[in-house]
Amino acid sequence: EPESDDNGPVTASEKSGERKPRKSLGNAGSVHVPRSFHDMVLFNASVMNMSENLWFEEMLQSLRALVPNSGNISRLQEECDLLCLALVHYEQ
Repeated sequence: EPESDDNGPVTASEKSGERKPRKSLGNAGSVHVPRSFHDMVLFNASVMNMSENLWFEEMLQSLRALVPNSGNISRLQEECDLLCLALVHYEQ
């Protein structure tokens, strides 16, 4: 099983620092491109002006329990219920 960091699993190539060559987009070199699922979600949240919502991080963290249990409908329902209970405390 791969090791993980705060943003999720770390692959062997990420751990060793290897990078695959990428085509240049000219002036796009100054743009930070998210490389993990966590970073991509946060990037998308900022694009949608949702990055200030405190509940967004709560929802993101719950995905670590939701996704692995998607094959077990009763466990998935439990995780969804827990997420609902956690989110009910946030203002709309």
